[in-house]
Amino acid sequence: MLRKVGATRKISTQVVPVVEMTKSVELELLQVMKKLGIVRSESYNKLGSISHWGLDWKKAIPEVKSFRTPDTLGLPAKLMDWVRLVD
Repeated sequence: MLRKVGATRKISTQVVPVVEMTKSVELELLQVMKKLGIVRSESYNKLGSISHWGLDWKKAIPEVKSFRTPDTLGLPAKLMDWVRLVD
């Protein structure tokens, strides 16, 4: 599938401020973020840019789970399903 050169897409990220988070919650959140970062980086290293191949990131999750399962990182399966893979 050929990709249009110069085509732009709008991508947005929702940022929600957190007020009065305890230190233990902050540490746990940072650990989860680091683990999800591992999923993103490994998927990019093994699959490359999925948008280059014209794939939807949701459809790439089974492929990612073939080399990295949620239990290897101690993550809930649903949380790993929600991680947006690198485009």
